[in-house]
Amino acid sequence: MRFVLKRLALFVVALFGLSVVVFAALRILPGDVASVMAGVNSPPERVTQLREQLGLDRPLIAQYFDWMSALARGDFGTSILTGRSVTSLVGARASITFPLIILALLIALVIGLPLGCAAVLARSATVRAVFHVLAIVGGAVPALWGGLLLILLFGRGVGLLDVFPSQGFPLDGWGAPGSAISALVLPAVSVGIIVGASLMRYTRAALGDLASSGYIDMARSCGMTRTQAVLRVGLRLATPQLVSVIGLTFASMVTCVTGHRQRSCDRRGQPRPDCRAKRAVPAGRVLFDCRPRGRFVPPRARPASENRYRHYGGDRMSNVRRATTGGRRAAFVIVLHSMWRRAEGKFALIVLALWLLIAIVSLFWTPQSLWATDGYHVWAKPPAEHWLGTDGTGADVFSWLLAGSHTNLVIVLLTVVASMAWGLLLIAAMVARNAALASSSVVVVDALISVPTVLIALILAVPLGASIAVIVIACGFGYGLNLARVARPAALLAARSSYVESALANGASGWRVLISHVMPNILPVLAVQLSLSAGTAVLAESGLTYLGIGVPSGVPSWGHSLATSVKLINVFPLTVVWPGLIVTVVVVALNIFGDVLRDAIDPVTNPALREIGGER
Repeated sequence: MRFVLKRLALFVVALFGLSVVVFAALRILPGDVASVMAGVNSPPERVTQLREQLGLDRPLIAQYFDWMSALARGDFGTSILTGRSVTSLVGARASITFPLIILALLIALVIGLPLGCAAVLARSATVRAVFHVLAIVGGAVPALWGGLLLILLFGRGVGLLDVFPSQGFPLDGWGAPGSAISALVLPAVSVGIIVGASLMRYTRAALGDLASSGYIDMARSCGMTRTQAVLRVGLRLATPQLVSVIGLTFASMVTCVTGHRQRSCDRRGQPRPDCRAKRAVPAGRVLFDCRPRGRFVPPRARPASENRYRHYGGDRMSNVRRATTGGRRAAFVIVLHSMWRRAEGKFALIVLALWLLIAIVSLFWTPQSLWATDGYHVWAKPPAEHWLGTDGTGADVFSWLLAGSHTNLVIVLLTVVASMAWGLLLIAAMVARNAALASSSVVVVDALISVPTVLIALILAVPLGASIAVIVIACGFGYGLNLARVARPAALLAARSSYVESALANGASGWRVLISHVMPNILPVLAVQLSLSAGTAVLAESGLTYLGIGVPSGVPSWGHSLATSVKLINVFPLTVVWPGLIVTVVVVALNIFGDVLRDAIDPVTNPALREIGGER
């Protein structure tokens, strides 16, 4: 009970901090609501009168408490765009959004849970590999591209099979339940497949750990078959973990489903005018003091054999860190060789190497000039001079995809660097010896991690406009929070280990301990999370660019090519296929790269690294 009350108190503090951040962002960002409502050529007296009516002339503290009291009463104010109550607008959208979320979640459960169980029960290595590929590919498909493919296949008036409507939700709402449900099928399936792939991976991981545990052995000794033991005993034991994952998935699906609402099309294939994203509001900043504080007990003397093989268990150390120059080169060669020996490692390395090569070549050469247009061959099919056809301006699609490779590569690299720097700062604070700093940083992370990345991008787009910086800052901020939250248990275990105590007792600084002792122990976690951040950054670029707050117009990128092709999807559908296919392949390669790199740099799973450590 005490733990529950403590978590509830932290939850209240996190909500309060989040409300302060949002309110401060709304007041700090440039722009004046009264000026917007009054109009461009309104006299200053009219603007002053509106500011008094809205209470904007009052002190910020008074405005904050008025805002919070109105929220407590359920009064969300009046929209300055439509003049209607925000509560009625949210209610009208909620009647569509939440049924869509529930339907998508049901589809995800139907896909993820059975396939995850089947992947654990499969005895054939080939079958398990197939399930692994399905999970990775399903999670790598851009939601925008997946929805467009479903429209091309099943959309009424556009698709091949002409089954489900693709013109958005009916104007009469739920007056005709059959038409309303059929309008939700395509976006729900698009989201459900992506989320179901993630649930499949979680289910396989949870049941895979339990399948080799003593619980399953005990159940089998009582007469159960392996399938019965896994489904009856293992699934029951994994239920708390899966329920937690499903709850977090339900919360994250709100953003994903909102994106699908923004991608609804009208009968001509054009985006609906009421589905354009409105710019809105940026994140707080927390200063972290990572110097070691407190009283430290001198550690016991460590035997030479224990120092030699400290990479086992919780005291696993990086052999690469303690290597000489030649040893580091040998370790790098071993890691690269370990990745290349696996088939999926070869695929990831080849795809990423081709991406890097194409990005460099496209800086100096493309088959056609990016600015050469042909008004007589707009949306043309692929002839000899245009390998993948032309877009709406007659420009060569293949040249724009090649040129977009270096833009996406720059975005991925900057996002990974930003998320790693931000995440390591948070990790340093969350494992600090100062209990107040550690607890407050956990509360801050819990509060900020609930803010969707797309909302952060919309906030940043107000002062910065559409730019690459919006994508990098928004993604780096959000992914850094995820990195800190995931890596905290491993970092906390390393920070409380005996060799860290010894380093601190010998006068090592907090940053030196973090870099030399904590980071090597969380390298596998960092490798996986940073690779996921890189893949997600590619997906985020395509989505944010489509919303008009990502890569600016005129700059080649894969998201720009995808957003351009959406405009006339029913005229030349192939232009939708190519950028989405490239994004999917690259994201799959990045995810696989993280998995194989984690196993290659971990001395527990790579015996060759242990041999190098033993030789030294």
